[in-house]
Amino acid sequence: MEPAQRGTSPIPPAFLEIWLEAGREGRVFTYANPDGLALAAGDLVQVRLQGRLHGGLVVAGLSDCPTDLATPSLQPVLALLERAAVHPDWQNLIEEVARQCHTSLFRTLRSVLPSGWLGARRKTSGQGRQLLLLQRTPLPLTADLTLSSRQRQLLEHLEAQGGERLLRDLVGADGFGRGLVQALERKGLVRSRAVLQPAGAHLPRQELELQAKGQVLTSAQAEAVRRLLAAPAGNESLLWGVTGSGKTEVYLQTAGHHLAAGRSVLLLTPEIGLVPQLLERARQRFGAGVAEYHSGVPERERIGCWRACLSAAQEGRPLVVVGTRSAIFLPLSPLGLIVLDEEHDSSWKQESPMPCYHAREVARLRCQLEGANLVLGSATPSLETWLKACPPGERSQRISLPERIGGRPLPAVRVVDMRHELAEGHRRLLSRPL
Repeated sequence: MEPAQRGTSPIPPAFLEIWLEAGREGRVFTYANPDGLALAAGDLVQVRLQGRLHGGLVVAGLSDCPTDLATPSLQPVLALLERAAVHPDWQNLIEEVARQCHTSLFRTLRSVLPSGWLGARRKTSGQGRQLLLLQRTPLPLTADLTLSSRQRQLLEHLEAQGGERLLRDLVGADGFGRGLVQALERKGLVRSRAVLQPAGAHLPRQELELQAKGQVLTSAQAEAVRRLLAAPAGNESLLWGVTGSGKTEVYLQTAGHHLAAGRSVLLLTPEIGLVPQLLERARQRFGAGVAEYHSGVPERERIGCWRACLSAAQEGRPLVVVGTRSAIFLPLSPLGLIVLDEEHDSSWKQESPMPCYHAREVARLRCQLEGANLVLGSATPSLETWLKACPPGERSQRISLPERIGGRPLPAVRVVDMRHELAEGHRRLLSRPL
């Protein structure tokens, strides 16, 4: 699938090839574009398949109908759901993941995109919620219509808003009562209709606090930040620090420099249970604009986060996202830093369904493709990561934080030989000191 260069052709395609979730691997169908929608490869659209609404992915645009198809029998594209859902900047990443995991490109897309975007369109919270839109009718004001001053104010306010306004905003922000609206509806001067609010559209846009100050660093932390920032684009760093050595502060201060340079940051943990602490630290540092993305977040908010990433990429705004392994595919651009905390954890590996990717390997690949820096943090690194960073290479380095903050001692460790316990008559599973 080659992404089209949007804007290079002023003529919208008359026909579209659209991938739909049909069968095990999905199929590409041809649809007509009678409304002349400006669509390109990577856009998500709504169509009908066997009478049901489906979300499909535009694969290509066609100027002519294929010779083996009858033009009148083609179903039309109903609507555009999302612009550039498959961004050209990270399409190579998806293709390479599909190749390495020995699965199809579209199955990979189905897995990495937010649930509910592809396939049958279900009536779930992920697709938004129903709102009432109040509209001014064409009925003119005549002498026989008796209106109170407040009713006239509502009509004037509605016309000043372009003739329509969400009932929620009219009653809440604008201060008009529902009784006024109902009275005007009975007179035929206004009417209400249900509209679908896109998922995530209700979320307020929060700007990041890029100039926030961090904590005072120890000499080892300061040296770690210096080396991370001095690393060339695409470099991988193992931050090997004992528990309590301040790895999180190193992550945040490094992230702050990337944000100030206009580059986005991904802060990832292996488990949902570890997200709240990292999210709180990130929001204390960078404000409420830090986003959260993992399977524990409601579907509508995950879609809202994905849309926020697309919007930020188009506007050139940096974002910080805290999440688990699925967040590695978020369409952040330009991406400056990916942090995988507890990189040794087995939860980074997707076991099922396909593609069975390892988030650490995807992060490495993405950093190489996009010129971002990768930081792998752990007190007990995996053997693969340790060998890659030792000895340091041109694209990798090992950074140590050997001491805990404030010089606090490590917990006392005592090794108990259970053979001696058994010989002394203690036959329980746990040793006597434990």
